[in-house]
Amino acid sequence: MLPKTESWLRSFVLLFIMNFFMWFGVALLIPTLPLFARHLGAAQAQIGYLIGTFGVASLLIRPYAGYTYDNYSKKTILLVSLAAFALLMFSYSLAASFLFLFVLRMFHGIIFGFVSTGGGAIIADIVPAERRAEMIGIFGLGNTLAMSVGPAIGIWVATARGFNAMFLSCGAFMVIASLLPVFISAPQVHTTARRSFTYKTAFEPRVLSVSFMVLFIGMIFGGLNTFVAMFGEEIGIANGGIYFTLNSIGVAISRLFFGKVQDRRGPRPVLRAGLSCLALGLVILGLSRGIVPFAIAALLIGFGMGINWPAMQAMVINMVEPDRRGVALSVHGAAVDIGIAGGAVMLGWVADLTSLGTMYLVSAAAVVIPFAAFQFYVFPDYERKVAELGERALVTAVSGRKE
Repeated sequence: MLPKTESWLRSFVLLFIMNFFMWFGVALLIPTLPLFARHLGAAQAQIGYLIGTFGVASLLIRPYAGYTYDNYSKKTILLVSLAAFALLMFSYSLAASFLFLFVLRMFHGIIFGFVSTGGGAIIADIVPAERRAEMIGIFGLGNTLAMSVGPAIGIWVATARGFNAMFLSCGAFMVIASLLPVFISAPQVHTTARRSFTYKTAFEPRVLSVSFMVLFIGMIFGGLNTFVAMFGEEIGIANGGIYFTLNSIGVAISRLFFGKVQDRRGPRPVLRAGLSCLALGLVILGLSRGIVPFAIAALLIGFGMGINWPAMQAMVINMVEPDRRGVALSVHGAAVDIGIAGGAVMLGWVADLTSLGTMYLVSAAAVVIPFAAFQFYVFPDYERKVAELGERALVTAVSGRKE
């Protein structure tokens, strides 16, 4: 049963702030951790392994994270995970060798698999179903805002005050994030019996159709973000980082409005618009030879991604029973992780064989694949599974009244 309106809204605001501080701590590390590893004497290949191990560890733990959120107290798991995340952030200041840093980063990735699943799982429980897509979109603004300013601030702190001050700052933000869930009202989703950890309890096949789209768009996203600053330099833009600022603005604008549209009209018109904006932005980016088209492309791609990510996440939540939301979101998160990692590699090959501009044009053409999949298979599959859940809920309600 959902809390009263005032209660869920208060809990939502607290979770939003928590999400911002959590991602802000992560964002501070993104540009500075490679610099710190180099300071410890790591080679370029070692730095690559360091960054990659975080994603691999997060990916491998997600099935178990989803299982725990479905079978135990979501609030408790989130609190413990955030506390562990804060402790690990502080621990970076103790790293005196690359091996210690590598092991620390691996454990950090494991805990990230838990904290990045928990917020979305609780949001799905507390917000009214008729406002789910809207609230998921707004919740994700915390990520966007943090990632738009965090990397620059991280570099500034590390340069002005040193790496230890930067790591302590990361830990401080995570402490704030870990305290906020104490005050939320999170309803418990009870199951008839606690289930053991098996393939069936750790994997949700009902969301595979949407996860295919997530993976494919994640591949485009991975190649896009990995090389866009380099592409900016290639076409004569002094600070290619402006892409990320403008991209974040596009994401923020779309997240504020399109969730409401999806709640009223469903995901079909929303994802059509999001995929179209993404494709158009990639075409303009691939053809860019100056700051104006580069900036327009950044806004359009941000607008498209800001529509696509929360729309697909809301679909995943709507396709499963409440006590399967954690594992469904873990499958969704794994698709994101695999897509981003795989896209950076595969589109890097395309760039090596052609050029960065051509790579973005190829990415734009590739949007046809998730667009067609959504139109002819994913959306019909989504409608069928949502209808099945509605019928089950009706039968349960009728049975309950008879008893």
